[in-house]
Amino acid sequence: MYIADLLARRAFHWRGNNGHLRCGSVSTGRTKFYPKLRATWRALVVAQVAVIVSTGIALGQGRDLSVLSTADNAVERYLKAKRGIVVFDLDIDNRRCEESFIGAVRVVGPGSTLLTGPSSGVFSAHRLGAITPVLPGTYEVRSVSCKVYKHIDRHNVLFARFRVGPGEIVNIGRLKVKYKPDPGGNIFFGVNSGVVSKSVGPLDAATVAGLRERAPKTMAKAVARTMTMVGPATSKVKKR
Repeated sequence: MYIADLLARRAFHWRGNNGHLRCGSVSTGRTKFYPKLRATWRALVVAQVAVIVSTGIALGQGRDLSVLSTADNAVERYLKAKRGIVVFDLDIDNRRCEESFIGAVRVVGPGSTLLTGPSSGVFSAHRLGAITPVLPGTYEVRSVSCKVYKHIDRHNVLFARFRVGPGEIVNIGRLKVKYKPDPGGNIFFGVNSGVVSKSVGPLDAATVAGLRERAPKTMAKAVARTMTMVGPATSKVKKR
């Protein structure tokens, strides 16, 4: 509130030719500030600050907080903002993805998001598991993708469903996806078909150990609620 008050004051004050502060039509050697205008501007500044803060939090939704050196502190900020925290792992064709993502959509209300999954760089070790903030609610996992060099392999299938409440940290487990292409296919136009198989389960010991090392306080508070698989274990797909 002090910052908002200071900004509101500065918005109304300027200097005259004699170096004195002016406000409205009054020029004196002392600062004069109209209380009603001051209160109005202070309210506007507070509202603008709130919008900026909430926008910054919203833009951070879906990012992997476990890559930060201060992962636990980042998680706490999202929890105070009544966001949910999702702990998970993603395995796509047993590959080491430079970047991996889960496309999740809230069942009720707006809030589709792209969850950043585990990743590995060219010269860095593969990072198991991820910790990402989301709006609270029930989500359906409708796509997964894996980026290797410049190629992105994406599978659009209804995979699973999970739920997270406001201020809650939920370990939703591991989603494993395997794609088996059909023989042949159109090489020139990049059209191919195949079968996507999926399974869900708890995080393995290695993933839990890695996440505990990066975010010990977060993992200590996490509630285990493994995502539920939706639909058949295998799905016929056509990709382009």
